[in-house]
Amino acid sequence: LNLETLEQQEYTLDQIAIYGVSVNSSAIYATNNINNKSYVSRIDRLDKTVKTIEYENVYVSTAYVFNDMLYAFSSTWDNDALQSTLHCIDPATMTEVTQIDISALGCGIRSVVGVGDILYFAISTDPQDNFNNVVGAYDTATGEITTIEFSQNVFHLLNVGSKLYVTHGNLVTGAGTSLSAYDIASGNISTYDLGICPGQITVHGEALYVMGQNQLAKYDLLTMEKQVEIEIPLNDGYYLSGIFAR
Repeated sequence: LNLETLEQQEYTLDQIAIYGVSVNSSAIYATNNINNKSYVSRIDRLDKTVKTIEYENVYVSTAYVFNDMLYAFSSTWDNDALQSTLHCIDPATMTEVTQIDISALGCGIRSVVGVGDILYFAISTDPQDNFNNVVGAYDTATGEITTIEFSQNVFHLLNVGSKLYVTHGNLVTGAGTSLSAYDIASGNISTYDLGICPGQITVHGEALYVMGQNQLAKYDLLTMEKQVEIEIPLNDGYYLSGIFAR
């Protein structure tokens, strides 16, 4: 959807239950899973041709194109142990370059953001399948993986300038109202109570916008003081699914 002209262009992917969409200037990437098989696909933005890589008996939770590489995260149970993997895929040929075992960190990666040479990813559950307080950091230049510990469960990442914003709470129950700002250079973490469950966040100008369960709120990006909050009436069975700003 062209946000200036509202002109629409459709890209066809012969799959169902598509999620984990990531985009660069040359292609659209998406994941889906059916019958215990995961697919990671590339749709060329010019000729709309499709290339797909398949993974048997694993669940690929998301894919993210960054610094000329496509990264996909998967999980599976192997001999009663949870196996978690970072897949590095050549985005032009859709062939796998390497796999990295990240089982010791946990699994359930759905929110990923790249900054400089670092790929940050929110790890939803620990190796024992409990909710996790850890964000992983993969240095794409050196291959080193480190972690950032937060005081609460993590699930949504957003980068603005020199800071990484991390939402906390429980997406299933809607409990939790906190957000942390992580200073990438210093490693300092500041945590704020937003007053609503931050399902998703986005930034426009000097403001942070937060999508709750049935409301939207605007905060000053520097002080995190709430400026506006509105409720969005929803019929039974409906929910807010996404927020973006332009």
